[in-house]
Amino acid sequence: MPARKHNPGEALAAYTAAIHAEPGITTVALASRFGVARDSITLVLTKSLSRGDLERTRATAGNPVRWYPRGMRPNAETAALNQVLAVLRAAGKDGAVIGDVAFAISRGSTCTESRLRALQRDGLATSRREHPGTFGTGTRPARWFLTEFAPAERAPEPRPLQAAPKSKAVTLQADAEPIIPPTVAVTVCPAGVDHRFTFVPPPGWVGQITRDWREQRLGHRP
Repeated sequence: MPARKHNPGEALAAYTAAIHAEPGITTVALASRFGVARDSITLVLTKSLSRGDLERTRATAGNPVRWYPRGMRPNAETAALNQVLAVLRAAGKDGAVIGDVAFAISRGSTCTESRLRALQRDGLATSRREHPGTFGTGTRPARWFLTEFAPAERAPEPRPLQAAPKSKAVTLQADAEPIIPPTVAVTVCPAGVDHRFTFVPPPGWVGQITRDWREQRLGHRP
């Protein structure tokens, strides 16, 4: 560990060099490295901050202050993606479901999933969905991994085919009496006779041809 810096100018130079060597280093890490209080680190670096030589992020729940050389501070979206990457790296080969990642970065599931998808498009993260097995239903939630930790993708195990039950042959007796419930209307259709062109004249009916023939025969027409 470097010796404690009593001279503000020397301390500032040492802290700035550490920040350039490790952009994003936290105040806590600087204090531990140089063996001084965090407030002392902040006091010295604030002078450089006011000159525009350094940049820092604001402390939020679960996210400490981080220091960067000028122009190297990530924007909010980049910082959020880095948070997700850090969670996946910590999860290693076990991976993490979306709910676990969302809880770790204090964000909603929808927002977290969109960032995971963005990392997936860049080839940095990937998901694997576990299949429940032969007799399970549906699938388990997808687990997300850094691409380097992702297990080989495995196809779901095919379910065994079950033979359809054999139907029993039913034999009807020719003289069997049908059972007709009283609520069923019965319509009897004669079989073997084509009634499409059959005409049964009513009593006393005379066709037009016959009527014309009679009139001509009886002299009613010239």
